[in-house]
Amino acid sequence: MRKLTGDKKYVYVCVVLFVISAVFYGILSDFLKVISGYPDELRYVGIGRSLAGGRGIRLHGMESDFQKILYSICIMPAFWMKSTAGQIRAVGYINSLVMASAVFPIYGLCGRI
Repeated sequence: MRKLTGDKKYVYVCVVLFVISAVFYGILSDFLKVISGYPDELRYVGIGRSLAGGRGIRLHGMESDFQKILYSICIMPAFWMKSTAGQIRAVGYINSLVMASAVFPIYGLCGRI
């Protein structure tokens, strides 16, 4: 079993794969989106906007006890932008980074084989 930091070549390959994947997913995610059709997306976007505005976990202005807020925390920086179109585009780019980051746990699992 090799150590995860033992061979720097594999770390560089992993980082390069992350960058390539993030750019690829970012290009794929750059299209006009409408989020009004899916209630779960509206919930996560609403909570993300509320957190970005410093109002805590609120949904449609009311306090919420919704507990699955990790995704809302991830997309929260997107809602610091002024325009709604820019916010939704930034959420797409953040999703691209989250999807591309799958290479790191895969690298960690492969190191144990």
